[in-house]
Amino acid sequence: MRQRISLALTMLLTLSCSGINTIPAHSSEKKKPIPIPNRLINYSQFEKIVLQSGKLREKRRLSEAQFLKMMSEKNVVVLDARTDKRYEMLHIRGAVNLPFTEFTAQSLAKIIPSKKTKVLIYCNNNFLNNRAAFAEKTAAVSLNLSTFTSLRAYGYTNIYELGPLLDVRTTRLPFSGPHAEIQKLFTVSGDWRSRMADTHTRYKLARIIEGPDSFLTVVQETPDAAGLTLRNLVQSRVGGNSGLVLEDAGSPGRYTLAVSDRALRDYLRQTNQIADH
Repeated sequence: MRQRISLALTMLLTLSCSGINTIPAHSSEKKKPIPIPNRLINYSQFEKIVLQSGKLREKRRLSEAQFLKMMSEKNVVVLDARTDKRYEMLHIRGAVNLPFTEFTAQSLAKIIPSKKTKVLIYCNNNFLNNRAAFAEKTAAVSLNLSTFTSLRAYGYTNIYELGPLLDVRTTRLPFSGPHAEIQKLFTVSGDWRSRMADTHTRYKLARIIEGPDSFLTVVQETPDAAGLTLRNLVQSRVGGNSGLVLEDAGSPGRYTLAVSDRALRDYLRQTNQIADH
């Protein structure tokens, strides 16, 4: 009996030392995931297009001057793939809008005459100092990257991209939209300080919009005695990180003056109405 037990122990030790796995192999193997079929989703094809587009895209990135020159060429389409809301605020003059989420073969065909048409693209990450219209995206998911790749996937072969990061206040590229009009006012509204002492003209809050310097409060001139003076408005609004825009009471939507939040703060510091932090 003792000999049998000894023999069994000897065999177990021999198997252990030899590295032989006594556990069935199939029990430790991970099961491979079962593919979920969907003929309308193809990641490998997407990956292939991204890899193929990398070198080409770098050659097709344009400077401000090159983009401006190419815009003037015949039959060129400038495509803005931002949301329609941001497009309506401010966009490069002449650009057509088709939000990226609306890209289909049919929608693209309506605005781009042929697959060989020269298409110029730009996005949020091309412009500074208007966060409302050009909301900065994380660099790795910049809209230009997705737009370029998607246009290639749909068969468009003549795509060019605005390369640099530009200041909306100094770029040579022309803009259209309500914010473009407000932007112009920042350079010509030098008389707003004289209005501060005017207690006869009153103002009232009309509506709130987002503007090029920060969030801007739009106020409308009115003879309403219950309204606030411009000085009162400045004092009440400057603490909220807001600039000031005046709108013509007789022509709604026509802006007559714009003052940035920074200018308002500087004015109040000079008159000792707020502390300089």
